[in-house]
Amino acid sequence: MAFGIMFHHFHDKNHIKSQGSISSRKFEDILINLKKKYNLISANIFFEKLIKNTIKDNDVCLTFDDGLKCQYEIAFPIMKRHNLTAFFFIYSQIFKKIPKLEIYRDFRFRCYKNLREFYKSFFEIFFQNNKKIPRKKIINHLKKYKFYSFNDRKFRLIRDEYLTSNKFNSIMNKMMKQKNYDLRRIGKKLIMNRKDIKSLVNHGNIIGLHSHSHDIHNINNNNLKKLYLEYNSNKMYLDKIFKIKTNSVSYPFGRYNSYTLKVMKKLDIKCGFISNFNSKKIKNKLLISRIDHNIL
Repeated sequence: MAFGIMFHHFHDKNHIKSQGSISSRKFEDILINLKKKYNLISANIFFEKLIKNTIKDNDVCLTFDDGLKCQYEIAFPIMKRHNLTAFFFIYSQIFKKIPKLEIYRDFRFRCYKNLREFYKSFFEIFFQNNKKIPRKKIINHLKKYKFYSFNDRKFRLIRDEYLTSNKFNSIMNKMMKQKNYDLRRIGKKLIMNRKDIKSLVNHGNIIGLHSHSHDIHNINNNNLKKLYLEYNSNKMYLDKIFKIKTNSVSYPFGRYNSYTLKVMKKLDIKCGFISNFNSKKIKNKLLISRIDHNIL
């Protein structure tokens, strides 16, 4: 069993149902089952046990990535009912502008009948000016994440490796314009605000790093200075605004390397979560295994 349970999206009448999202009832069912099978503990207890090297094989905690409003409005009230706290990993750019990552996700589920229809439109535009991608390369992309479909991998491969951020944004903007998607109106409903996060802090939840930009091209490189800037900017912003000392991290897209770990040590980060199962034992406190709730 991994030590962290990873959550992202939730749905209800105010938050659209999307790939991998769950309802409040499903979330509570997960908590109840985790309590039956494992020692589900709050984030502060998990962190203390980690520092003291007293973590047990059946200890698990809850983690939430990306600072999504649906996490605050749907999952947080249930956690309070169960007297649980969690790690919330926040990237700081969400406070300066509407994050494209979440806008694009909402768009593809709000404006298309299904994900297959969205992928079809996206691939048609991309392959107008690009050659066919070898099937084997698609299959091997993000291979360790078993929950991705073939088209999921194909889309992420194109986004992450074949397109620059500007070119990817250009395609998505073209598609949104075709569908008359109201970016500004919807965008404000997708992300937590400062008041939300202060409430999480006041209730004992741990706020952690998740980079500044959450841009695959910024975090997936071997440039120590750029990586330091990404995470140091994130840390300085969170520490100042919420009057905390961040000492935990989860790596966006599950991407990290030896340079990333050097940055974490320089920033005095004590606890780091990856996005897949790594080991039943914690061999490195900056590489703690997580499992996506959908696999559960």
